[in-house]
Amino acid sequence: MVRSARSGLPKGMAAAVLAIFVVMTVLPAQEPAPKVAFSVPNFSKVLFDIDSVFMEPGELRVVTNALSALAANFLGDSIIVPGIRAKALAISLRLDGTHRDSVLTLQKLKQGETPIPVPGFEEPSTAALELWQLAEALDRADASRDDHVLACYLMDIAMLIDPDRPGGSARFKKLSKKGKFLGWKDVITVINAPVAIRKPADAQPEQPAGKQKAITDKKPSVVERVPLPEEAQPVSAGEGGKPKPE
Repeated sequence: MVRSARSGLPKGMAAAVLAIFVVMTVLPAQEPAPKVAFSVPNFSKVLFDIDSVFMEPGELRVVTNALSALAANFLGDSIIVPGIRAKALAISLRLDGTHRDSVLTLQKLKQGETPIPVPGFEEPSTAALELWQLAEALDRADASRDDHVLACYLMDIAMLIDPDRPGGSARFKKLSKKGKFLGWKDVITVINAPVAIRKPADAQPEQPAGKQKAITDKKPSVVERVPLPEEAQPVSAGEGGKPKPE
């Protein structure tokens, strides 16, 4: 058997070890993912009576997916501030406390980790459009007060992303008076996210901060039901999409 004169290893093995060493030397060390700013919303405060909201099962699925996408996707987008993520999950999990994407996203954000993106939403405006459309559908002649309140919450979130929707602001103000919109007091804790400072083009790049030790011994996330008050249970749709009587 032919051996390497220096290493004492077989010739082929010595070459493989050398190749691995070169790759490890050339490739830069991977930086740990940055922590995601997030404050868990308060789910105990009743915002609307879900049993008094008329919504088709398909509409429920669309709106919870859109809200979950706003919380999970677009973490590098300056429009999606931490408050939007908290507001989106506060409404999504009041509509459906077992919505898988919303539950998993909440778990990840609570740990300061990046959630798994919700498919089907490439831009924040896509999710905002879904919220606008459902909110406008809820604003009908025979709508209940809770329909109007939910529509206000959806519009309020959508306006943070798409404030220039024609007639959107005026419709929100009118509806918020009709439905007695409660706002976000005692539901959302405001987080002041770092403000991006524009630097001159000829500015010297800053030196990277010290590296942090990556945590690799975390267990996989387990989907759990988010505890909600009795007044805020998921939509129970009967024939025609109307809630089933008790």
